[in-house]
Amino acid sequence: MKSLLEFMRARHEIYLARAAGKPQAEWTADPIFRKYRFCNVYRELDTVTQWVREHIRKPYAEHPNLWFMLALARQINLPETLQELMNGGAWPVRTWDPGLARDIMLARQARGEKLYTSAYMLNAHGRGPKDPADKAFFTCFLVLQQAWDDRRKIAATFAGPSMQAAWASLLPHHGWGGFTAYEVVCDARYTRYGVRWRDINRWAHAGPGAVRGLNRLHGRPLKTPLKQIQALEEMQALMISMNANWKHKPVLELREIEHSLCEYDKYQRVLLGEGAPRQKFIPNL
Repeated sequence: MKSLLEFMRARHEIYLARAAGKPQAEWTADPIFRKYRFCNVYRELDTVTQWVREHIRKPYAEHPNLWFMLALARQINLPETLQELMNGGAWPVRTWDPGLARDIMLARQARGEKLYTSAYMLNAHGRGPKDPADKAFFTCFLVLQQAWDDRRKIAATFAGPSMQAAWASLLPHHGWGGFTAYEVVCDARYTRYGVRWRDINRWAHAGPGAVRGLNRLHGRPLKTPLKQIQALEEMQALMISMNANWKHKPVLELREIEHSLCEYDKYQRVLLGEGAPRQKFIPNL
């Protein structure tokens, strides 16, 4: 626990130093933090999350299709593409027009500009034999269209009392996995949906990185599989212990523990010579 706590404190102190306008040389002396990119302890402080908050969550707080716009945002996860969809008339999503959205994305791609984030990998599998090969088609006509077709059921689940149930409502649809669905509900946690959810600190989706982090802390082989219920119990215990020793506000929620375990695993891989993260640290990002 001490090792994880020290990692989280060090990462958050970098954020505080940057926010205070201190010179980069004063942010940290740690060579690993200097070289590689690590997410903030508080997800709400990350760049794309801040963009989603200001451009989607706040202006469309009462929009009936807010959940779908959050789903669209995390499938793409690149503010520049999302802004073009807004500027091009594909937003706000009153009725989903996959053809318009795809055309806007392909025009952007034709100019040699990025469409998607590089923060995580999205597989584009499951096309039909006559489907176009572009990823914009996959996103707009397969992944998002299937969720839109089931919008009444999904919207009703998001409006219910459970974060886990909202997460699970996306999973049966093409192109949705535990990670991407979790990103959406973590955005929705700070909207009118999250106000009703009673399991915010009782449930989280423990991804592969978080499981490796837990295995490190408990001295288990890194590839030891964990059932979600065991991972939850261990993360909840960490959340209680961390908050007893955490000096910052707000208090840590289960989401902060889950993704900090993943970032901690990345840090330990470098420290122990086991590998390196894909993303290098770029100060202006």
